[in-house]
Amino acid sequence: MDGPVMLASAVSYALKAAALVGPADLPRPTPCPDWDLGLLLRHLSGSMADLEEAIATGRLDADPYAVPHVTPFVLPGGGGNPGNPVELVRDRAAGLLYAMFTTAEPVIEVSGLPVPRELLMGAGAMEIAVHGWDTYVACGRGRVVPPALARPLIRLFPRLITVRQGLFGNPVAAPPCASPGDQLVAYLGRDPGARHQRPPPRAPGGLPALTLPPAALR
Repeated sequence: MDGPVMLASAVSYALKAAALVGPADLPRPTPCPDWDLGLLLRHLSGSMADLEEAIATGRLDADPYAVPHVTPFVLPGGGGNPGNPVELVRDRAAGLLYAMFTTAEPVIEVSGLPVPRELLMGAGAMEIAVHGWDTYVACGRGRVVPPALARPLIRLFPRLITVRQGLFGNPVAAPPCASPGDQLVAYLGRDPGARHQRPPPRAPGGLPALTLPPAALR
């Protein structure tokens, strides 16, 4: 699977997860410690914005450890609710896909270092796919990352996962017969079994009464 196809597949997976989110779901806990669903979606939209910038300009100066401040992106003609995290994800996804299919810089400078475009797209696909998985889990509608997307991402681990501190939790053991999607999230510090859990019940005021066990960092 080449970079654009892999990235488009990850975006599709994440958008289907975001489509399940309603306003009352935003305070739900996620597999990312200290991030509720609203903050996770804002982080995801910020990651898409950074990737769009890199692909469109051939350059990206970003702190990978920072939680981005998200400035709403509005498509030409306006419409929607750019303050809604779900709308932000949809709009950023549109901008990212447009940049991906209209530019062709073979090498992108990331914090002063040249990175092949295909490798950067693989990194973006991994980020988007795993946070799509987080979204499904938070909504209690766990859906495994498709094998056709998970397998090429797994093959990129040696090139992309060189450090974990501040980015991913320690790998979680997965059964020998685990699907490629479960192997993917387990290596990135998530408990694959979390996708089979029901969402926590809501406390008065719409907040969840329980929290999912922390399984991963960002």
